[in-house]
Amino acid sequence: MVIKLSEPIYNSTLTVFYNISKEDGKKAIEKLTKKRLHFEEDWDGVFHSEGNNGYIWIGSFDNNVEDIGLLSHELMHFTFNVLGWAGIEATPESDEAYTYFFQYYQVKLLKKMLRLKDED
Repeated sequence: MVIKLSEPIYNSTLTVFYNISKEDGKKAIEKLTKKRLHFEEDWDGVFHSEGNNGYIWIGSFDNNVEDIGLLSHELMHFTFNVLGWAGIEATPESDEAYTYFFQYYQVKLLKKMLRLKDED
């Protein structure tokens, strides 16, 4: 499955591939970025970025605590990448920007992932 989201403040986009093989996820991200990527054999999730564009692959998302934790982990990479790209250093003074950005994408992703899972 594939979900693509964006937001207007930092003009970021996020494409998430999940419940597909590691090989297919790698190929999909390489096709979009036109770059060769390396995925370790024991990785369950991957984050890759190109400026303010992010790509996440999660092999299996079954709506359990561990999978939501993995999604959150990869989404934090995206958050740090985009806000760093925008010149916002992670400090106690900027923590609201980081947490709101993370929350925005996490809520949007989980709503879509959980809804799509119910349709299976």
